[in-house]
Amino acid sequence: MLHLADIKLVASDLDGTLFSGPFHETPLSERCIRALNALEKQGVQIVLASGRAPRSMLQVLELVQLQHPIAVCSNGAIVLDQNDKTIKQSFAIDPEHVLQIVSKIKQELGDDVYIGTQSGMHFRCEAGYASVRGAIKMKFPYDTVTSLEEFAREPVENISIVHTTWHASVLHDYLDQRVFKDPSWKDIIHCTYSSAILTEISATGVSKGTTLAQIAQEMNVSRDQIIAFGDMPNDIEMLQFAGIGVAMANAEDLVKKAAVHVADSNVNHGVAQILEDMLAQKNKDRLN
Repeated sequence: MLHLADIKLVASDLDGTLFSGPFHETPLSERCIRALNALEKQGVQIVLASGRAPRSMLQVLELVQLQHPIAVCSNGAIVLDQNDKTIKQSFAIDPEHVLQIVSKIKQELGDDVYIGTQSGMHFRCEAGYASVRGAIKMKFPYDTVTSLEEFAREPVENISIVHTTWHASVLHDYLDQRVFKDPSWKDIIHCTYSSAILTEISATGVSKGTTLAQIAQEMNVSRDQIIAFGDMPNDIEMLQFAGIGVAMANAEDLVKKAAVHVADSNVNHGVAQILEDMLAQKNKDRLN
């Protein structure tokens, strides 16, 4: 059994982890909302860490009904202010590299891939990107670019790439082993994937894990006082940083190998089960 009484910070991915259904439905159960709020009332900090963009995270903040959550967006590249819902902190890719990155990808893969970039609250993409992603996932405002140079007009925290036929893991490996195989790129970019279709690039050293580490340091919370939940490769650094890294039963094998515990699936509310156990252990300690 996991020892959870001393946990002071809960960090959780959203899609495939905290949420029990498709991306656009944001189906967070009342059971999970109750557990999160009960832990917050006991002084536990809740960190919602997602590959989602800020505009999408704002909807989640309304849903969870927490008083002081910390929202980590774009795989750690953006942190939202919990009070006024604006960007508190961001970690952008070096501007001089943005055009190099998108140009190199298009030179190698042409119109087999389409690109989108997150710049603060603003998203821009190629027309093909919106088509591949679909109307439901592109229902937010965005700008369509007609040239790659437009991607580099302002700071970029996250570059998203979709392939017309490949799984994101295949595209990730191709980018890592072919397009950006020169070792010098390791000092410039960090590549991961967060779903079957979405491969993402951030600045080197930027991930959910590094941003969680910064939050923990600012709050004076040690790693052994943190539990983190995830299901996809973009969660691995976060699970590895936390004292207790939990992969979902529906997680990819790479994620399970990085975790110290495997929870029930998101469909079966695996996160809520563990949060309820944590509450029970904390309440028992308070009575002793």
